[in-house]
Amino acid sequence: MRDFLAPLIIFCLIILLSGCSAGNPIQLYQIDSGRTIKMESNGKLEIVLDANPTTGYQWKALPWDTGIIEQIDKPVYKSKSEAIGSGGELTFYFKALSKGQTSLKFIYFRVFEKDVPPVKSFNVIIVVSQQ
Repeated sequence: MRDFLAPLIIFCLIILLSGCSAGNPIQLYQIDSGRTIKMESNGKLEIVLDANPTTGYQWKALPWDTGIIEQIDKPVYKSKSEAIGSGGELTFYFKALSKGQTSLKFIYFRVFEKDVPPVKSFNVIIVVSQQ
């Protein structure tokens, strides 16, 4: 009986774990800038960028084709530390809508600094296919 039980437990774990990855969003970080990302329609995407709002800098998404991908929630900031002035991560949430290709570009800048180029940028090409 024991010889039968171990393979059965392993089989059940494989089935359970394989279902856990289905539907997980694609997560991209600053290091992924410049990549081309392939998604299926209805797929979800999270872009996680280092940020520190206490410095006056902010991330801004530049216009993209909203017929291909849409922002589904407001960005969420999470501090990496409880120390005053410490930085963290800002996460943007998107959902693929229809087949096509669009660029997602973000710039990190201070609104009050006129004629000053962004200190950082993030850019990916999103290619959406049908499921």
